[in-house]
Parts: sequence; C-alpha cells; structure tokens
Amino acid sequence: MTYTAESLDIALEHSLGTTTLRVGGEVDLATAAQLRDALLDALVCGSGVAHLDLDGVTFMDTAGIHTLLAGVRRASLMGGHVGMTSASGPVRRVLGVAGVRDSFADPACSCALPLGSP
Repeated sequence: MTYTAESLDIALEHSLGTTTLRVGGEVDLATAAQLRDALLDALVCGSGVAHLDLDGVTFMDTAGIHTLLAGVRRASLMGGHVGMTSASGPVRRVLGVAGVRDSFADPACSCALPLGSP
C-alpha cells in the first residue's frame, strides 16, 4: 500500500507480523495526518509492531514529532513497539533537539537504530 500527500511518500511493506513504513519527503503540519494514518494502519497490520525507515525524510517539524510519539504511545497500548530502522540527518537532528530520541530506542526491537549522534 502506498500513501502520497503533497510532499510525502509512504510505502508499507508487510513481513512476518511486522510492517515497515518507508517514508520520503517532508513531514510537517500539511502531511502529518497521512503519516498518522499510515502508522496506525501499520500497527494494526503488524499486531502492534511497526518499523520506520525515515532515511528519505528531508524535513520534519513538531507535527511530525507529535505523530511519531503518538504512534509510540499507541503501539505501547497494543503491547507492541515502534522501532526506527533508518533516519536521515534532518530527522536525527530534530529528534535530538526535541529530546525524544530515546523514545525510539526500544531494546526489544532488533531493528532499532542507534540514534546517538546526528
């Protein structure tokens, strides 16, 4: 399944009870709702487990951060998790500045990306 918004592309890949979202473009107020919908779909299809590949994201603002954190909370309520397999420099920087990098460092997720330095 593919979602396309103004400047956001999201591809969902399903495999062994996990769904990976490959996201490219800008995640901002204009596109965050599409990311939210895709992330919620991924959590339902992946039994509460979703992996994020954000290597193609060129920009992210607070609406994007809020959407990702809401996904983490939803996954936790489902007994699952959201892991980040890849993130672009802009994503790493904004998550670091916001102080939320550790929200995506789930030791239970073998896919977890070390988000230490930008």
